[in-house]
Amino acid sequence: MPDLVFALVANPYRNSRALRQIRLLVDMGLNVHVLATEDANDGIDLGPSVVVERVPVRAGQGSTRFLEISRRFLKAAKGIDAKHFHASDLYVLGAMAKAADRAPSGNATYSYDARECYPHVAATVGRPWVSRYWQWMERRFVLNAAFVFTVSESIATHMTKIYGIERPHVVMNVPESLSFEPSDFLRREIGLSDRPKTPIILHLGQMRRDRGCEILVQSMVHVDRAHLVFLGSGPLLPTLSDLASESGLADRVHFIEPVSPDRVLSVTCGAAIGVTLLQGTCLNHEFALPNKLFEYISAGVPVAASGLVELKRIISATGVGCSVMEYDPLSVGKTLQNMLTDPVSMKRWSAAALKATETFNWDVASQPFREAFRALSIPNEIPHDHIAGSSTFHADNDIGRHRSGQA
Repeated sequence: MPDLVFALVANPYRNSRALRQIRLLVDMGLNVHVLATEDANDGIDLGPSVVVERVPVRAGQGSTRFLEISRRFLKAAKGIDAKHFHASDLYVLGAMAKAADRAPSGNATYSYDARECYPHVAATVGRPWVSRYWQWMERRFVLNAAFVFTVSESIATHMTKIYGIERPHVVMNVPESLSFEPSDFLRREIGLSDRPKTPIILHLGQMRRDRGCEILVQSMVHVDRAHLVFLGSGPLLPTLSDLASESGLADRVHFIEPVSPDRVLSVTCGAAIGVTLLQGTCLNHEFALPNKLFEYISAGVPVAASGLVELKRIISATGVGCSVMEYDPLSVGKTLQNMLTDPVSMKRWSAAALKATETFNWDVASQPFREAFRALSIPNEIPHDHIAGSSTFHADNDIGRHRSGQA
């Protein structure tokens, strides 16, 4: 019998946040039944205490797709006699809440990871009724969750204000391990093995709209010698490839398929600069702290990041690179060129990144998650002092009472 069900609309082997959390739960001695829409394991073995079950969901959009996801996940979870049901995104939150309520043994609980500010993502911009629907859905189930997690202080503050709940646990998207072997993968893949001094500018992750990818490609006109690598996938890839060709940059802009989460740091350390150019087109972007930011930092790579609320806060606090305040190709290009031609600052930013890993590492960031789930591995014991000695995180005094006014 599993201790908990862990559900997400993604591949747990390729979603680095989910993968870290599942491994932590296993380390705590819990048996985990994962429900996911994809299950290609990329050679990753989670061990005998984890069962990964694929939940097939037909293609679709909007409310139709959401209802399909809810129905399929609830059906998959039905009859699983677990103590706890964890929703790793908003799309499965309702299903996990209902599954907990219907668990055979009774008294099951559920939790929720708000990995985005879901009512205010890019897809809801200009669609207020959609935003209101997602906010209503989140409110409906978040009030009775045993515990709630999110990725940044700003989202935690927003959720506390909007829903009147105790402050969610902040679990930042920092890498699982700082131990890795440096790799020349990037240089080999783009044919620069014989040009070790040619700098590589790296963009990790999805290529989607409002992430500054088009601006980044166009900015390379203003950057000498360097090559730009997109390591990832996404719907904008064909557009970016065409744009690179049209700008005369086809030989300096490259696209590489994503690697497994366990290889990201080894590959990333081959870059001179890591870039994240989220645009402030929605509240979710303003409050975001993407995986790639901490992956660059953990690999000791200087960062060029958007001047959005959370990104700017991290860049300013750590001194790991530059905030980009103007989102046009010339300004971005000048920032990148200035960084590359300032070796003293590059060394300082790299050293600051490695220093920052003392704070931004999984052992520290995972404490709220670990302490919340400790109640599942120690019968009848609920931790009252969740996270001691860290002002970065905010603990609830009673994980079983997350509704406002019940603590």
